[in-house]
Amino acid sequence: MAIAGFRLTRIIYDSVYGKERMQRWSGDDALGYDCMWSYVDARDVATASLAWLESDRQGAEVYNIGCDNVHSETPTAELLERHGFAGKEVTREHGEYETLFSSAKLKAHLGWQAEHDWRDILAE
Repeated sequence: MAIAGFRLTRIIYDSVYGKERMQRWSGDDALGYDCMWSYVDARDVATASLAWLESDRQGAEVYNIGCDNVHSETPTAELLERHGFAGKEVTREHGEYETLFSSAKLKAHLGWQAEHDWRDILAE
């Protein structure tokens, strides 16, 4: 038996409504606080699901599914400082806009990678 549990972050959609919401979220840091500014495109959720279904993995696994970057023009460290996380212990170094919601296990087990970045969606 094979069972996958997916922990999803904020799901975005490449649609008129989705773009309007993404513009709001990316323009106001306070709106992303509830999910630590993490997001994933619905199409990337679909490819993660397909990767699991096509895999030969057995047993039960739990995976985070999210993009590698935050949905903000503000660097991650600054977001954390502005929203009450200054001085909290950091267990590893992060890139300037890297999300704290890691999909590393999904990448390692299934070779999955998010393909849709919020900046590209808004630029279309």
